[in-house]
This record gives sequence, structure tokens and C-alpha cells, in this order.
Amino acid sequence: MPKRCPRLLINREKAGQRDRLMTLLRIGSGMEFDSDDNFRDVAWLGDCDDGCQVLADKLGWGVSCQVVFSGLCYILFSTCIL
Repeated sequence: MPKRCPRLLINREKAGQRDRLMTLLRIGSGMEFDSDDNFRDVAWLGDCDDGCQVLADKLGWGVSCQVVFSGLCYILFSTCIL
């Protein structure tokens, strides 16, 4: 992934952060949410379903995602053997 590519984490807590040792050794590409030099890493903290829906809504895909998700749920639940 290019070094200038934005990265978004949707999760209940921050994860995948670069630690001090990685920074000192200049290795790895962990997320740098709290760094003063951060220009590309963003964390949306909350439930993943909600975060994905917010992102889809902002991109204008909200209704389409709801339709696809509803259809997927129907297929999954209708094929389950109880």
C-alpha cells in the first residue's frame, strides 16, 4: 500500500498500532492514530456494523448496503437447519 494512502480502522478499540520499538527501528507499518505526524490513519470506534453503515451512508451507498445485507441475512437464516 502506498505510504500516502488513507487507512481507516472500524473497531470497538484501537488496534494494530505501531509501538515504540517499531518506531525507533523504523520497521513495520502499524497504525499511528495518536502521532503528531499522522496524516492518514483514522479510527472510528464503535460497533463494526454501525461504522460500516455510517461509511456507506457518507459515500452514498447506504441503501444499497442495507439491501445487500438484508438479502444475505435472509439467505443465511433460511438455509440454517435447526
